[in-house]
Amino acid sequence: MRRTGMLTGAGISLLGPDLDALPPLLAAEELDPGQREVLDRVLAGGDALVHGAPGSGRTALALTAAELSGEGAVLLAPRRAAAGRLRDALAVHGSGAVRAMTPPALAHALVRADAVHRGLGEPTLVTGAEQDALLAELIAQRERWHLEVDPGARSLPGFRTELRDLLTRAGELGIAPADLEALGLAHGRPAWRDAAALQRDYLGVLDLEASAALDAGPRLDSGALVRRAARLLGAAQAPPPFRVVVVDDAQDLTAAGIDLVAALARTGARVLVLTCPDAAVDTFRGALPDAGERLRALLPRPVGESVLDGTHAQVEGLTAAVDALRARLPLAGSPALVRRPRAAAPGALVALQAQDPLDEARLIGSALRDLHHREGVPYDEMAVVARSGAAVADLADLLSRTGVPVRVPHRPQPLRDVPAIADLLSVLEIGLAPPEAPLAPRRAVELLRGPFGDADALRLRRIRRLLLGAHRAAHPDADATSEELLARALVEEEPAGLPAADARDRAAAPVHRLRDMIRAVRAHRDQDAQQVLWHAWDAAGLAEGWRRAALGAAGDVDGARARMAASRLDALLELFAAAERLTDRRPGAGALDLVEQVRARSVVEDTLAPAAAARGRLEVLTPAQLAGEHRDTVVLARVQEGAWPDLRLRSTLFGAAELSLHAGARPGAEIPRAAEAVRALQREQVLADELRLAVAALARARRRVLVTAVRDESSEPSALFDALADLAAKDPDPWIDPETLRADPGPAPDARRLVAALRRRLRTEDPQQARDAALALEALGRAGAPGTDPAHWYHQEPSSTGPLHDEETPIRLSPSALERAVDCPQSWLMERAGGTRSGGPAQLIGTALHHLAQVHPRGPEEGEDLLAALHGLLRAVPGTETWSGRRRVRRAEDAAQLLAAHLRQAAEPLAVEAPFEVELGRVRLRGSIDRIEGDATGLRVVDLKTGRAAKSAAKAEEDLQLAAYQAAVREGALAEQLGEDAPERLNGAQLLYVGTGGRKAAVRTQTALDRAEDPAWFDDLVQQVSREVSGAAVTARVNAHCSRCAVRSSCPLQPEGDQL
Repeated sequence: MRRTGMLTGAGISLLGPDLDALPPLLAAEELDPGQREVLDRVLAGGDALVHGAPGSGRTALALTAAELSGEGAVLLAPRRAAAGRLRDALAVHGSGAVRAMTPPALAHALVRADAVHRGLGEPTLVTGAEQDALLAELIAQRERWHLEVDPGARSLPGFRTELRDLLTRAGELGIAPADLEALGLAHGRPAWRDAAALQRDYLGVLDLEASAALDAGPRLDSGALVRRAARLLGAAQAPPPFRVVVVDDAQDLTAAGIDLVAALARTGARVLVLTCPDAAVDTFRGALPDAGERLRALLPRPVGESVLDGTHAQVEGLTAAVDALRARLPLAGSPALVRRPRAAAPGALVALQAQDPLDEARLIGSALRDLHHREGVPYDEMAVVARSGAAVADLADLLSRTGVPVRVPHRPQPLRDVPAIADLLSVLEIGLAPPEAPLAPRRAVELLRGPFGDADALRLRRIRRLLLGAHRAAHPDADATSEELLARALVEEEPAGLPAADARDRAAAPVHRLRDMIRAVRAHRDQDAQQVLWHAWDAAGLAEGWRRAALGAAGDVDGARARMAASRLDALLELFAAAERLTDRRPGAGALDLVEQVRARSVVEDTLAPAAAARGRLEVLTPAQLAGEHRDTVVLARVQEGAWPDLRLRSTLFGAAELSLHAGARPGAEIPRAAEAVRALQREQVLADELRLAVAALARARRRVLVTAVRDESSEPSALFDALADLAAKDPDPWIDPETLRADPGPAPDARRLVAALRRRLRTEDPQQARDAALALEALGRAGAPGTDPAHWYHQEPSSTGPLHDEETPIRLSPSALERAVDCPQSWLMERAGGTRSGGPAQLIGTALHHLAQVHPRGPEEGEDLLAALHGLLRAVPGTETWSGRRRVRRAEDAAQLLAAHLRQAAEPLAVEAPFEVELGRVRLRGSIDRIEGDATGLRVVDLKTGRAAKSAAKAEEDLQLAAYQAAVREGALAEQLGEDAPERLNGAQLLYVGTGGRKAAVRTQTALDRAEDPAWFDDLVQQVSREVSGAAVTARVNAHCSRCAVRSSCPLQPEGDQL
């Protein structure tokens, strides 16, 4: 494979285009007779319209005709990537004088040349992000609407996306605001009338922006730019800009592109148009599959029409399969001759069904790896095609897990949605805020756990404990949470208790990194946006680490870290480019201006930056991304019902597709007016477009195709899969054996799957097979395969067999931990080591209710608003604005009212949130009692519960937390608060449930320990627990909490952890 590129001093290979992937440029004598006939006509000065099936040699003819036409020729391709490949192909063969361009690029060159000639400002293209931001402002300002829709919906990105589609389609069709208004009235579409008004305002703003600067030229979107170029060509008195115009893949031209080609022809240029309506892939962007027929009617001279019927790119079996699928499509202006079969019987096509998406990825990975190793087909010569970008991303992730080297085209997303960019913008905001401005604890935690902090929950817990300890030592009476102290540590100059960046195994490094970034922003706050952004990024010190990760680090088995780091760096480069554009357009713009601009844009900024793909990787693409290229092997994946074909109607709110039907119809075409008939026609078009995508994908394969789909409880193969499976069934000798593919470990397995299979064979009853497996594992280990060292397998000797606690060491437990240890000692141990889940909204609401009970031990006083206090405490609870969140808040309000009613009539509180520590044998119990109430004659322990379900009376008698609290009072741990005679006055304990939704709080009672049927039951249980949690092993025990256990996946008693 021929490659271009260079090696930099940093050891980074800069890749150029893959020369073998470029389309061939053939000499005239290498063309087939049909191609030479067309070439002779064009070189003799005639116009030609060429129809050809996929793989019939249209692009080869286009390149040869353009090259032989020499200087003064232009080669047009509808897509930028295709134009780039054609340009590279011409340049490699020394034909750089021929220009290869897209219609918008050509239009920009023509309009710019005219502006320079006339001494006017150069035109600028309105990007999609700029258009979206402008439309958002216009929508917000507009008060009168004909379209009845919820006002809140108008602020949604989806609303603007449909509006942008309609305005783009109107611009492509040359529809002015008045024309759009008339169409809306004629067809009863109020949305078109609203769009007409917005289009009028939109064009007015662009004109105003263009006239605001002395040297500014017109601001145009793509469709308007192409139409302006067509008008200039019609009015110009200058010589024609080109002698020959060659149009490849004309089926993907828009209406504006068709008019531009016709305008070039009217200047006297000869025109060669090559088209294949069956392979159109850009119809969702307004492409017209019948562009060839439309051009034939618009060209000023008679056009010679030809059909190419050769087969240059595929084996015969695949050609027959492509032709069979094409036969289901409308001709779209092509002659019937183009459908003549070119091969006898389908072949080289296999269809497989998988049990689930991961199984599908394994089948694809096994087939392609086998092909790579058995027949030496490079991964560059294979492609996996999925219908949508989301399916592409999911498939690429699953394939990488199976050990296949994967390459995915960069799929940009709005910068504001990229976590690394969102966090960097937050750092800019914090650094530019006044120094005394507080930082919300929740925001601080999000930054520390984000890409720049990269701290896990355990590290944050350690940092919070250090900060809280130092704060309590310095300010014993101050009331501050560890979360608040963590937030202060990011913005304060000298936070107490924060270890140095290089101390304590760099535990506080995430905090110091973010502190450095915030300080850098503060130090350069008066500079422009680009400089402030650079200093913030430079202070992070992550450039080299992310670069190494993006290039692939050791241990990154499936490349997930590399892809994540690469996507972060790509997004950062886009952000710096946006900052550069901002400072160029608005000199002196600050960092806050950049933050506002990025957050306001929900559409991706376009980029013309060149890019090169890494070699030796399997590409996962959409049909449009693969269009114009060829691969040895192509996989059509996820051919599911509802996904491919996707028969949902597009743009149902603003009706961009319907506008194309009415305004873009060819003369004489009859378009129905009834709504149902129009929708039926649209569905026919959508189905045809989906089949065209399948035809285009099939046609990219030279030798073999694999089609896959998933069949499970929620998914099933589509009718398209069934049609392709019927074609595949006609091949008597398929290139894949499904049984071999599904075998364990299958043909050419990845290293991890092979190692797993060999390890299973170690347990076989055949000693020779076990010995062979052991020798193979040893060889794989020497080669560096992971998982071959028995010392790292499960079920090996433990790292320590000593007890968890020495006999002299006390066992520290809280009442809740005691209860957990009784239920399941293993779960207690794992949760103690960090296996607990973070608190959710229910836990935060419970904490708020406990706080109210502590602050108002006798209930709220007259005039006190307990609900207002509750709402203040719930501000930090996430999701309260959602439907489920509002329901949780209402339940919390009901619970607060029940709590207030109960406290007003409850006995006198003797202690609230009373801390205690007591030793029961080896166990040292430490905790806090919610409430102790009573008088000089008796007292009772009360434990407040906020859950929705109350325990039964029998279960309450066995409640371990209540028993622990009673034991603390019995042992005199609260004598200072309750008196020395507290143990004698203890009358038992109660569970107080305020969250059950009843009319009053539910109360469950526990008898005093010394009056129980077995007075020693709790002490005996504590001693049993001390033995179970202090030995050399712990027991996993099935209990009522298993279904919601945080460490269920590590439990050998559960299906998720049975491998342990």
